Amino acid sequence: TLDDAVGECFDKSAKLLGLPWPGGPHLEKLATGGDETQVAFPLPLDDGSLNFSFSGLKTAVRTAVQQGNFKKEDIAVSLQATIAASLAKKVDGALAKTKAPHFVVAGGVAANKKVRQALKDVCEGRGVSFNAPPLSLCTDNAAMIAYAGGCHLMLGEESLMTTKVVPRWPLGEVVS
Repeated sequence: TLDDAVGECFDKSAKLLGLPWPGGPHLEKLATGGDETQVAFPLPLDDGSLNFSFSGLKTAVRTAVQQGNFKKEDIAVSLQATIAASLAKKVDGALAKTKAPHFVVAGGVAANKKVRQALKDVCEGRGVSFNAPPLSLCTDNAAMIAYAGGCHLMLGEESLMTTKVVPRWPLGEVVS
């Protein structure tokens, strides 16, 4: 992502709607009562690249909330649909470029049923296997990384911390 991650967009948008943290599950529940046609959000970073950017979408949600012209349920369902469409488009582009035979989605966002279905549909359309953990195991990536680190520590394993950390690793260096 060039700025805000998709999970951050879910969580901060949920906060704008007055929902508790973590926002994703609460936003998904609120969205079940919404009308997707009532709020039109722009597709984030729809430039043909494989980069993600969700700060603008988060700003659009804030604007819709501040205007007060929309029901919270309608904002939630439209946000969820926009995120799912954006992720599906980027994943479709990545699968076309890499010809990867398998796709795995994990983390907290993978628990969102609309997102999960959109990604599954993309994979089915390309003949790519789709894999996702059970919903009960889809949690924040940071929590999963911390848990894995704790398991290694309990086994007496240590890291030499020699891996270079690249917080904004350009996708072009990974996918060529």
